[in-house]
Amino acid sequence: MICNMRALLIVGCIVAVALPIAGKAENTLRQNATSPQPAPSSAGPATAAQPRAAATQASSAPRLLAQRFDDWIWRCSVSASTNPSCEIAQSVRVNQDGKAVDILNLAVSRANDKAGKVEWALIALTPMDVHLPSEFALTVGSEKSKLKPIMSHYRNCNQMGCFVVTPLDAATINSFKQAQEGAGFFRLLNGKTIKVVFSLKGFDKAIDSLASKALPSAAASSAPAPVATAPTPATRQSQAARISPPKPTPQPR
Repeated sequence: MICNMRALLIVGCIVAVALPIAGKAENTLRQNATSPQPAPSSAGPATAAQPRAAATQASSAPRLLAQRFDDWIWRCSVSASTNPSCEIAQSVRVNQDGKAVDILNLAVSRANDKAGKVEWALIALTPMDVHLPSEFALTVGSEKSKLKPIMSHYRNCNQMGCFVVTPLDAATINSFKQAQEGAGFFRLLNGKTIKVVFSLKGFDKAIDSLASKALPSAAASSAPAPVATAPTPATRQSQAARISPPKPTPQPR
């Protein structure tokens, strides 16, 4: 899995990369013992090696750095063994039965485009009960100024929901920067078309920060996601209660 293309949440991409360093340290001590040695005291080398091994293991674990720009968050997974993996993201939630549940998760990261035609890709995560033959539609801007809808096929689904990867060219990125909001459209299995409006407030600063290849200045926090009033179908009737929220599970394969 390539986290910077497939991850909706970098948190879900963080894997344990620390090796059993303590075990290696103990093996090294045994290999270097060429003659019988007195039993080490409680402050001996073997005991001293354990805190060092634990500290090395902790330092090699990925760290999540994040910085919020209004309704978008810029975050990076950083570890000593790999290059940083960064994205900007927004989770749109609805109030369903008194609880805020995710209805649409969006993330923008660098595209793995070998042809070099596009630099960025938007990954959208929808609920599970979508009609897969119907495409996911993305619009940006108001009714008068918005561009032609960008249509994308669903890539795959798992227990989190269904994933869509949409390449974003320079013109689309510029439209995102200038607009106040965008919308995602998907069709449910019952035939209802759902419209989910998301905010583009802060997108310009967030994408510029992502493009800078710098790192966020602070450790990630559990800041709340924007909460929408309700997803609306094309007929403007609320269908929030009919949507199954995605469930947490490992990232898509």
